[in-house]
Amino acid sequence: MIVCNGHGALSPDDARFDPDQAALAERTNKHHRRGTADEMLEGADLLLGLSGLGAVSAAAVRRMAPDAIVFALANPVPEIHPEEIQDDVAIIATGRSDDLNQINNVLAFPGVFKGALEVRAGRINEPMKLAAAYAIDRVPPSASYTPTTSSRACSTTASPRWWRRPSPTSPPPPASRAGNAAPAPTGPATRLEQID
Repeated sequence: MIVCNGHGALSPDDARFDPDQAALAERTNKHHRRGTADEMLEGADLLLGLSGLGAVSAAAVRRMAPDAIVFALANPVPEIHPEEIQDDVAIIATGRSDDLNQINNVLAFPGVFKGALEVRAGRINEPMKLAAAYAIDRVPPSASYTPTTSSRACSTTASPRWWRRPSPTSPPPPASRAGNAAPAPTGPATRLEQID
């Protein structure tokens, strides 16, 4: 894993970075690679974007490994528009609510809050977040994905690569609708439910 900012790859031997960035670079950039975000994408399996539009180019994404995954999560405008790369990667997701493959905290709410209230939790902890992620992952594609008209042109003509994750407006699977709890793999959050 290599973390980049506007200057490029965070490298532990680069004096431009503050102590926190240098510590992060020490844990992630073991080979002290340097270069732009575009240069770091060559051969990469995954792009996890948390920055803004233009952080990476379509040409750089096309140099990623075969069947690459791109999570361009900047919101409201992703690092790269999915239409530019939809035929070049295996999975595309953004943080936008008008894209079919949204990855955003809205997918977990209000279920996380409902579960926390029902078990009288004093705080939201990591096991609860993991339980929500596992519950979202268990929503079967056949119950979740119906291509709909969207303000984004590619959403109505997108390849099946887009239809991997449920949308906040997708109907819950029958088990969730009936009030069955999604079992948590760890921790106290065993009653996460989706609200109709």
